[in-house]
Amino acid sequence: MTVDLSFRPLSYWPESLDQEKLLGRIKGMARRVEARRILNNEGFRGLTQFLGRDELSDQEREGWSKIHPSLMGGEYLPGPDNGVVEIVRISLRSVTGDQISVRAIRGESNIRYSIVDEYESNFDQPFYETDNELSLKELIFLLDGSEIKGDIYEGGLVESQWNAMFDYLNDVEEALSSVRLESAFYPEVAKHYQEASKAWAMLHHEDEDEND
Repeated sequence: MTVDLSFRPLSYWPESLDQEKLLGRIKGMARRVEARRILNNEGFRGLTQFLGRDELSDQEREGWSKIHPSLMGGEYLPGPDNGVVEIVRISLRSVTGDQISVRAIRGESNIRYSIVDEYESNFDQPFYETDNELSLKELIFLLDGSEIKGDIYEGGLVESQWNAMFDYLNDVEEALSSVRLESAFYPEVAKHYQEASKAWAMLHHEDEDEND
């Protein structure tokens, strides 16, 4: 399975948005997933205003949360300002469906990057700005080199979550399935981490056997 690490999107701010870029503006992951399903099966005629809205009001969030807490995943992320786009979403399988959003901010002469979650965590990053859009290789360097300040689990934004879930569950497959990535700009980023997970799994299967 070959991943093109040299791939670089032409722009994070294209003149027109395709379906995935439009969906990437929906903060809530449960609404985003359902909106994607409806668009694929029924087209825009089946999409409700509630599902397609970028951000819910406080009253709408309260009503949505009463169905199940996991539906709140992403709904409490900071709202992106003008010129800010999400380039990667990391979804965690937890009671409240916690989310991490990696964002690009358009500056006058450069592109800045920020990472946010729903807990106002502070993230250390290996870099904070570039002159151009990131290649996939550079994006992976950003993801693997970033971490929540004070986090006891190492490995960047993805592997640290695998490590945390394995520590909690002592199950390799469950740990790996508890983290999901998607990107409207980097269609192969999830494939890269699927490949990276194989080496991680081999190492931790040994730990799993020792702990049984």
